[in-house]
Amino acid sequence: MIKATFVSATESAVVLQLENGSQSSIPVATLSTPDQLFIKSLSRKEGAEPVGATPRVSPSAAPAPVGPLTWPASVNINPKALVITEGAQKVEERKFHYQSGSFGFVSTAPLTPAVLREVASDFELVRAFFYQVPWGWQPRPEKGTHFLVHLAETDDDFIALGGNDSSAGGSKDDYIFSKFTALGLKKVGPRYAYDSREKNEGAVIGLTTRLLLGEMRSLTYPWSDLGLEEFVRTVAHHDGGLGFVGVESALKQRIQEQSTLGVELDSGRLITYLRTPKDALRTDVKQMRRQNYFDGMLLVYYFGYLDGDGRGTALHSYYRNIAQEALGWRAFRDTKGQTPRPRDRNSGSYDEWALEHLNKLLAGRTDAQLRADLVTKYRSLNVKFEK
Repeated sequence: MIKATFVSATESAVVLQLENGSQSSIPVATLSTPDQLFIKSLSRKEGAEPVGATPRVSPSAAPAPVGPLTWPASVNINPKALVITEGAQKVEERKFHYQSGSFGFVSTAPLTPAVLREVASDFELVRAFFYQVPWGWQPRPEKGTHFLVHLAETDDDFIALGGNDSSAGGSKDDYIFSKFTALGLKKVGPRYAYDSREKNEGAVIGLTTRLLLGEMRSLTYPWSDLGLEEFVRTVAHHDGGLGFVGVESALKQRIQEQSTLGVELDSGRLITYLRTPKDALRTDVKQMRRQNYFDGMLLVYYFGYLDGDGRGTALHSYYRNIAQEALGWRAFRDTKGQTPRPRDRNSGSYDEWALEHLNKLLAGRTDAQLRADLVTKYRSLNVKFEK
């Protein structure tokens, strides 16, 4: 018999915390009918998210973080267990609506439920990730009950959504958009079929991570949100799931890929970037894609696997503190109907707020001390910085 504690549940999966402290996601469809009814009742009793419900935060208090301050071993979603609901099918407007547990899809061509389950699995995978990391963060769409995703059949559809020729996907403040080709969708006769070999691996993972960070992004330094997006997309994501144990080889592969693009390992650049606030970040798209995301990923890996106890305790505490501040911000906004100022809502700035959390992560270390430790720890992995 396996003993475990209920953490949360979605329409497709239940998250349990095992006796060893790790968390595991189990498809609801694999449980017996009595167990499924028990999970539903437990969700409501504990004030957690009921199966199939959209996450909500009480305006009076933010939920307490759960689990140890470390990475979950793995996060997985079974596409076959996802329930796809068909909405309005507006043929003349080329708008075909569908819903999975947490996402609403608007496609410019009709798709079957079987295909939508495969498409939705990556989106739901990231959503499950946020419920398994110990930050107490509950992603919530800015509008409505589901996160909005636009699926573009043609290049013209993609451009109309705000895309450009240099990408296959993008995001706005409250929705994601992606080309069919990036999702592994290809035309077979009159319909579209799904082929995992055809999709842009990891593209949805990154876009969804960015979207679900939500209000947290306003309180972070760029390295910690861009870096998390890149880390989840390129290092943790593999074989259709997310894994956070034994990811050193994936890290090195990503470093090698960036090296072939001429991106040097520069420890001085990393330390400078660590303290660069959002309003001072260069907006050059090429630099952001090749350098800022990559440098952020290196910093996330350092704080998440090499710094301190090697378990990422300080990094998870950093994200948890930001998550709780963001939930307080959300609760204030929901109650007062306006965007508050930080802390006492009457003084300070968001930059000062973000700096406070960063200083806690750095624990009084100087830039020189931090740089020396970063270089030493990466050297232990046979990763050498050129500068």
